[in-house]
This record gives sequence, C-alpha cells and structure tokens, in this order.
Amino acid sequence: MSELGIFLNNSSRIKEELKEFYSKLSSGHQVDPSYILEIIKEQDFTPDFFEILNNLAFYYEEKKMPEISYVIYKKLSLFSDKYLGKVIKGAFSQGELFLAELAGRKYLNYLVRRKNFKVGLELIDELVKRGIGKDYIRYYGIIFSVLKGDVKNFENLFAHFKYDLFSYSSYKMALIVLNFTHGRETKWQPLKGFKKLKLLKSFYSIRDFEEENIILRKEFFNLLFEFKCLYPSDNFGLILLSQYSRFFNSEPLKLAVNNYLQNNKKKLTKEEYYKAIQSNQIIHKSPAKAVVPNNLEKENNQLSFLGKKIIGSKEILDKETFINERCMIKVCELLDDEIIFKFYNDFIVCFLTMRFYEVANSVLDRVEKNIAAFNVEEKIGHEYLRINVLLEDKKYWEALTRSENLLLSYPLIPEEEKCFLYLKAEANFFLGRKKDAKEIYLKIKETSPSYRLVENRLLEIEINK
Repeated sequence: MSELGIFLNNSSRIKEELKEFYSKLSSGHQVDPSYILEIIKEQDFTPDFFEILNNLAFYYEEKKMPEISYVIYKKLSLFSDKYLGKVIKGAFSQGELFLAELAGRKYLNYLVRRKNFKVGLELIDELVKRGIGKDYIRYYGIIFSVLKGDVKNFENLFAHFKYDLFSYSSYKMALIVLNFTHGRETKWQPLKGFKKLKLLKSFYSIRDFEEENIILRKEFFNLLFEFKCLYPSDNFGLILLSQYSRFFNSEPLKLAVNNYLQNNKKKLTKEEYYKAIQSNQIIHKSPAKAVVPNNLEKENNQLSFLGKKIIGSKEILDKETFINERCMIKVCELLDDEIIFKFYNDFIVCFLTMRFYEVANSVLDRVEKNIAAFNVEEKIGHEYLRINVLLEDKKYWEALTRSENLLLSYPLIPEEEKCFLYLKAEANFFLGRKKDAKEIYLKIKETSPSYRLVENRLLEIEINK
C-alpha cells in the first residue's frame, strides 16, 4: 500500500475510534481518556476531524476538566483562530507563558479582524499583568482604542509607540485605523498620531504604485508639509522623506536630507538616526528584498517584451497553452541572455507565484552558468532565490544543504544571515526536525519577533508537542 493509502487508512481508523469514544461519553459511560489524549497529541489532523474534536473539547469543558479540553483546543486552534482564546487560558493555568505569548499575538490579530475591542483590551490587561507581550501591547492597544472610540488612550499610546514605523505591521495598523475612522474623522483629525498614520498610509501607497502615480505623490508631500508646519520640531516627516528619497533613488534629495540629519543629531533618537542614514546598498540589494517585485512599470515592459518575442517567433499561443509550464520554459529560451541576466530576479518572483518551479529552476540554471562573473553580493542574492524555489518545490534536503553551505561560506551582514537562518529553519521544519527548527526560530525572534512566519511556526511547534 502507498504511503498516502496508509495515511488515509489510519486517519479513517482514528476518526472512528474518536467517534466511538465520544459516543460512550455521551451515553454516560465512564471512559479513561488517557489513550485518546495520546492519539490527539500525536496525530496531525485534517479538517474533517473538526466536528468530533469540537464535540470532545466542549464535553470536557462542560465537565470542568480543563486539562483535557486544553489539549484538544490546542489542536482545534490549528483549524481556527477563534480557539486561541481557550489555548491562552489553558496556557496561563499550565504556566506555559511562552505558548501564551505566541498564541496571544495571533489571537489579538483575530480580535482586530472581528473588531472585538472588549475581549482584546481584556487580553492586553492580562498579558501586562503577567509581564509578557510588552513589545506589541501598544500596537494592539492603539487599534483597540480606535475601535472603542477612546481618543485619549489612542494619543497616549501612540506618543510612546516604539514599533518599527517602516514595517508592514505599522502600515497595516494605519489601514485599520483609517478605514475604521472613515466618515468619523472629526474627533481624530486634530491628533498628532492620526496625522502620522495618514502619512504612513500615503507613503506605503506610493511604494505600491511606484513613481507614475503623480496624485499620490502630491498627496504625500501635501501631508508632509502640513505635518512639518504643525510640528516643526518633530523629525517624523524628515525620516519619511529620507526613506522616500532612497526608495526613488534621488541622490540630491537624499544627500540634502541626510546632511540636515547629520547636523541635527541631538533632535533625533539613535534609532531614528540609524533608520534615516542606513546604507542605500543594504536596502536595495540585500537578499531580504530579492523576492519582492520592485517596479511595476518594469514588469509591464517585460511582459510587452515577452509578447513581442512570441509574435516575432511566429508561435501562435492561446490562453490555455500560454499558462502551460513547458510552454513558459520555451518562452524563456527565446529571451536574450541580456534580458534574462538583467531581470531574472523578477522572473523568478513571477514563476514562484505561478508555482512554475521547473521554469524558475531553468532560469536560475541559465544564470548560474555566468555566476563566475558575479560579485559576492550577487552570488548571495542568487543563492537566496535558489533556496526559496527549492523550498516551494518541497525539495527540503537540498534547501537545507544549500542554506547551511552558504551560512558557512559567505561573509554575511546581520540582515542577510537572518534571511538564510530563516530558510534553514524552514527546511528543518518541513523535514520534521522541529527541535532544530525551533532553536533557529527562537534565535531570530530575539531580534525580530515579527519576522516572516517565525511566531506562527513556534506556535505550531508548541501546540504539536
């Protein structure tokens, strides 16, 4: 019998055992739960187990046997975030504070989506009392304050906000706050924190649409001018301006802003100053940015070029043929080396999105023939793409080997090292080497708690202990 057949057979047998066990419980029989609990702890369940697990959890909760319902709720939380509240409560009672912190952040996200500020604020209070989660309490406190309509608390929390203002989390916060206050801006409009969020949203919108969107750029500079007039001593606007100039590679503007910052260091915190003058090279060329398409216009030009190549070769391709992976390999073969070498980064992003792993590998193989001419930074970027493709293609052993070799062989800056450590952890995770993966995830979490899927992975490892 195939491995899949064995799995399905075992899965069916376990489901029947759970149903039979629940049937006996419902009929009032005294049944020892030890055997079933061991199965629940060890088994990776599919969604079709949801109903029986939910029934068992509810039964033991009604019978006031929280140590048993806790085990089951941990498994249920892998199906739905709404059970994370039960997991946190159980983790508190069991003294598992690390799990409570991991589940807490994810549950707060869920409560934001549900606009449940009452439960959210209660959870924040509980986390504060226990001394955990302090790094993100203000972030969620700000959002829940807006959902509650608490202007005073919003302004107080935002004034002490220490999150990374240029992270996706901050942009998400800006979107949530501004969407919720839409049509009710009167009481929020005068607030300094609210104006900062409007600036952040505008800044990220420009990054999404790139240079051609003149209206967004004008809106950004109008907001920036208004903010600077209202708060001349606050350097938030200057920090954003420096980021903006670096993003659009405007060297004169960048130099002017950085010169100003150099001469006014005392007005800035060390953290703000570092963010403002950090190397342009790190921002644009680090592997962390390698898989993010960074120019919509360039991508459109490439697609136009692909179209010309296809027409030029007199190949007739209908829609169904065009999305075929073998056909896409042929299309790439038609492209000149110069185009491939210049834009292969963006091609790989497209092919990963389309799940065309064979095409991605064929492009990387072609580029690799010329890798001797690459500088160290380009080699690192190339290897980062290769390992990502291997992970997406479920070739975990090869991804693990390549990430380990790169970590040993190349001089990496901290951000680059973090990228490859994460890829190594992912390979270990999917190979079932959870202990090795956990060690790496924890190392990354020390400096970057919100980095990619680190917290989700740690939560899943803890739940499946």
